[in-house]
Amino acid sequence: MKCKSCGKEVLDDIKICPNCGYNLEETKNYKKVIVEEDPDLPKEQKSSLIDGPVLTFIFGIICAMIGLTVISYKPVVLFLVILEVVAFVVTFLMSIKLCKVSMRPVRNIGVVLAYIGLGLTIFKVFYVLLG
Repeated sequence: MKCKSCGKEVLDDIKICPNCGYNLEETKNYKKVIVEEDPDLPKEQKSSLIDGPVLTFIFGIICAMIGLTVISYKPVVLFLVILEVVAFVVTFLMSIKLCKVSMRPVRNIGVVLAYIGLGLTIFKVFYVLLG
């Protein structure tokens, strides 16, 4: 194996590097860190790695706004309920696309906003139906 400090080749059963004195036993206790990389796509499809999460975020905001609108009206407007369901489905269709690792938080916030909007709409529909 190679020494992690100096890079020289050392025997596997040695605990301390004879060249630099590095404790090789310590490196066996380290855990490996998995680093995720961006998906490898052809150049003409690279922009979709950013477009998908941004559109997910935008449709998530739209879902939340529709949910707030449904809650604010006294009667349930069927058009708004259908619009909420369509926006929710579009949000999730956009969220399943590949994206850059750095854009995942933006995508996840959009999904959470879509859940909030759908939850508000479902709450209002059941509130009107039961109460």
